[in-house]
Amino acid sequence: MKKQYIYSIDNLRGLAILLVFFTHCQSFNLFDSLFQDFAKFFVGNATAIFVFISGFLFHYLQSKNFNFKKYLKQKSKFVITPYLFFISIATIIGLFFHVNEYYQLTNLQFIIWSLSVGGTVVAPLWFIPMICLFFLTAPVFISISKVSLKIMTVITVVSIILSLITDRPFSQYNPFLSYIHFLGFYMLVVYLSASHKVREGLYSHYQLVYALTITFFYILLGFYLYTRYVNGSETYGFINSFGKFNLIQGGKLCMTILLFVAFEHYFNHKNKVLGFFSHISFGIFFIHGFMLIIFSKLVNQWQLTDHPFLLLILETIFGLGGSVLLIEIGKKILGNRSRYVLGC
Repeated sequence: MKKQYIYSIDNLRGLAILLVFFTHCQSFNLFDSLFQDFAKFFVGNATAIFVFISGFLFHYLQSKNFNFKKYLKQKSKFVITPYLFFISIATIIGLFFHVNEYYQLTNLQFIIWSLSVGGTVVAPLWFIPMICLFFLTAPVFISISKVSLKIMTVITVVSIILSLITDRPFSQYNPFLSYIHFLGFYMLVVYLSASHKVREGLYSHYQLVYALTITFFYILLGFYLYTRYVNGSETYGFINSFGKFNLIQGGKLCMTILLFVAFEHYFNHKNKVLGFFSHISFGIFFIHGFMLIIFSKLVNQWQLTDHPFLLLILETIFGLGGSVLLIEIGKKILGNRSRYVLGC
């Protein structure tokens, strides 16, 4: 039986990839520190929403007739193959500019390391080695989704707590630690997908969900600003931050639940703009990092402008618009084979 198309999740994926893009925009660094902190709290770690959506689509589409071998074959074709294409380009660029010497690695060591961790040259590519770990552990999530609701609730709560008391590893160079950091978001949505009653409870009590998530979001924002401007302390990295409540991740959990419920109510229908970005989301993901690096080099060379808002507009046009343009050109040239190269 063919699964019903869920426009709310499709549209949310379109929004998520836009948030991921803005997470990587360097123009935000030119704004005053208060604006930077607001932007970091609202947009930062938007990958969590993307992980959440990946988990929902996985369980929704695979839970009834899960075939691990077929699942991995599909992911190999449409995720890993494009990754190998783009990471090869990034690695060649890294070798050309002697990035391996910065890390005191031989060419061969750098190639192996780059393929393994993803983001050594083009930062956003770190995501693929991590999400591959979720692919490999897919049978575990299928099994968990079939246990009693009480046991699944305990596992989900523990996973969420783990995500809230950790930070990303430095520069996302450790996919295993990134997996642990984002595990709570993936497990939460598997839980919501598997438990129809809990999911419908959120939908039916949407006003309460809005009130609670928005309230806690701004409380966490207040604490975050306090730590930045009054307490003056902030720790980074998985190990250094372990056991400390991650305020940005907590805010992103509130935002994710809010958007999940809100999109079910207001965007569970075809939306041309969000649907468009959703359908090319993996292409944007693979390409935008390259475009932003090029834009940064052009800005440094030509000194385009020092006005942060204008620079952000130009970065969006070049980075996002350029990515979309390259995707459309690639799809025209490659046709049905574009998913093997561009991911869309």
